[in-house]
Amino acid sequence: MKIGVYPGTFDPITNGHLDIIKRASGLFDKLYVVVPNNVNKKTLFSVEERVDLIKEVVSCIPNVVVDTTSLLTVDYAKTVGATTLLRGLRMVSDFEYELQMAALNKSLNPDVETIFIMSSHEYSFLSSSSVKEIAAFSGEFKEFVPTPVYEALKKKYDVLPVYIDPLGVWRKGKKNVKPTLKKLKKGKKLALVGPSGGGKTTLCHLLPNFYRLEEGNGQIFIDGKDINRL
Repeated sequence: MKIGVYPGTFDPITNGHLDIIKRASGLFDKLYVVVPNNVNKKTLFSVEERVDLIKEVVSCIPNVVVDTTSLLTVDYAKTVGATTLLRGLRMVSDFEYELQMAALNKSLNPDVETIFIMSSHEYSFLSSSSVKEIAAFSGEFKEFVPTPVYEALKKKYDVLPVYIDPLGVWRKGKKNVKPTLKKLKKGKKLALVGPSGGGKTTLCHLLPNFYRLEEGNGQIFIDGKDINRL
């Protein structure tokens, strides 16, 4: 039996990933799509959320198994009897990193080979990071991800922007920010938006009732479920 392992962060899975999975499923009797449980890597979706989303979008492919692991990929492959690791390549820029990882995995387990599948042309520009950035700024990204992922991202990024002006609101202190936040509905997510050095990170730390979900692209996403307690 030919068994392959396709590892990835899949935060979230895109149509590009799905294209690779569909094409690779014809090369193996069984294909494991594996989400490593890397606690040191910051992600928008939890491991459980990512696994559930992948399971939903590949449910129509009978020989694909979705799993998660805390093992090194080559060690996981050994536990499921796989001798092939699968990686997708979008552009030449991906190749140097993937070549390095393939050589490292080969040194860790000489019995495991790495094969590469080029992305289809229409997905050569697509990445999870770019999709998240479009979603964060309320752009349209429906054509880039499966429907369940689209809905999950819309929910994650259902935010109200709160602009943090380092020369205005922020320098006047935390007390002046509170009234603005209290006007927002309970349960609504907020996005602290402002220029670099505006104090977004510090402000988030000063408001203990908020839970930060993601930081990046000039924004900090926090959960405003306890706004009424400020």
